[in-house]
Amino acid sequence: MSAEPTFRLGLCTIMSENARNGMTWLRSNWLKDIVLPLLLATLRACWLWTWLEIARSGLAPSVTTQLLPLPVLALVSLAGLFTARRLLSSSLNLRAARLLEAALGMVVITLLIWWRFYSDEAPWNLQWLRALGVSLVSWESELPGPLILVPFLIYSWLRGVLDGRAHLYRDDVWNAFAVGFVALAVAGVVALSGQRGLPPGTYLAAFLFFGSGLAAIALASLESTRSMATRRGDDQLTFNRYWFISVASIIIALLIIGFVLSALITPQAVAQMLQWTSIILDVLGLILYYLFLIFAFIVFLVLGPLITLMRRLLAGSASEAAQPIQMPDFQKQLEGLEKGNAAVLPSAISRLLPWLGLAVVIFVIGLIFAIALRRLYAGKEEEIIETRESILSASLLMEQLGGLRQRLRRSRPRFANPFFSLDGEQEARRIIRAAYQDLLAAARRLGQPHRRDQTPTEYGNALKQTWPGEESPLTTLTAAYLKARYAAQPPSSDEAQAAWQAWEKVRASVIPPGNGKAKPANKRKT
Repeated sequence: MSAEPTFRLGLCTIMSENARNGMTWLRSNWLKDIVLPLLLATLRACWLWTWLEIARSGLAPSVTTQLLPLPVLALVSLAGLFTARRLLSSSLNLRAARLLEAALGMVVITLLIWWRFYSDEAPWNLQWLRALGVSLVSWESELPGPLILVPFLIYSWLRGVLDGRAHLYRDDVWNAFAVGFVALAVAGVVALSGQRGLPPGTYLAAFLFFGSGLAAIALASLESTRSMATRRGDDQLTFNRYWFISVASIIIALLIIGFVLSALITPQAVAQMLQWTSIILDVLGLILYYLFLIFAFIVFLVLGPLITLMRRLLAGSASEAAQPIQMPDFQKQLEGLEKGNAAVLPSAISRLLPWLGLAVVIFVIGLIFAIALRRLYAGKEEEIIETRESILSASLLMEQLGGLRQRLRRSRPRFANPFFSLDGEQEARRIIRAAYQDLLAAARRLGQPHRRDQTPTEYGNALKQTWPGEESPLTTLTAAYLKARYAAQPPSSDEAQAAWQAWEKVRASVIPPGNGKAKPANKRKT
């Protein structure tokens, strides 16, 4: 067999493997960056839409159609999420990015108000804005539809903005699912306690909530498992049709079971099953009553002598008091007033007050946007640079409790260390990790912070593009850090010395004088 066919066969094998890895990476990014945010936005839109319809039926009964379709609410949250991610990855400064994010949110909300209530007029015709302002300040018996819809749109947009701070993880999905479940349960209680009952389409929204929520939890768990397998060096899990069929079958089966149970178990049946709990509640109420009675007896036992003493003192001072003050006869004064002469505000001020109230509402909306956007970029600046796995055990828990007690006894430190402590680390590992932590801190000060979703290799490639000419020491330091951080065997002392020399070379080349000098590894405070 000649060398040329062998070379071609090996080249085809490498290209096939690279293509397969590339497809897996693209599929993973597609699931993590598009499908998971879509499912999470749908999950939130379901309970938001339910509450929106309950508010419409109670506060604006004359509006017979839904204020906004459920898919539009989900799209608003998605728009906020992708806009935030785009601005976070752009080169804009923080002030410009915040202003642009707030302006885009206002524009989206305004356009949705126009599309829902004033679509018969052109959007550039400002008469509809005037009509909107008049409707917001001149309502009497019921709230106008835009006033009910605006808070839900603001929450959807800002919730998407906050979700766009970083990639979504399993904890984010679980928190959103728990909040939505409680919100739907409370919405059902509120709706059933009134005369109107549940809004039309609530059951479909509930099934869509559980379907999208279970799918989002499954995808987030898959991504967490993939990340854990990558860190441990295990076989990479893939998203294939077998996994999809299994998860989809389980979700569909759970939804069918829920549908059957909802058809069999009525509110009357639940009330009959829970009727026996009234006895327990009566006993608990009686116990609380006697506890309160004992507490009141003790309180008045102490306060009784004090009240008697205060009465004696007041009686002694009252005997020496002067003549009582004669109060004017207000009835005679009112009888002297002519009808129709009551003081009223000028008409100009009366017309101006509602618009001032509207201006205050707009100011509050802007303040809410500002607070949310500060949280957005604070999350970007304060993200964790290193992550490690922890295995819970009794000894570890007791050790952490002991450390907590020691920290409570001491004064609170002024600034928190963003890096993990290197206490107890093996010497070569400690030197390499100390050098890498100095690199992270220096790059952060120079405007190149480590993003939460970046691996050390990706971060090293980004620094190579920013600092041309430092490719070799950055490669050496990154490779040494990967071995010190994740390898089972510790690196040698020569590798640790080479890593520290690489960091010294980078520091001498790219860090200006006076911008912070790294300490030697053996003198570093850990």
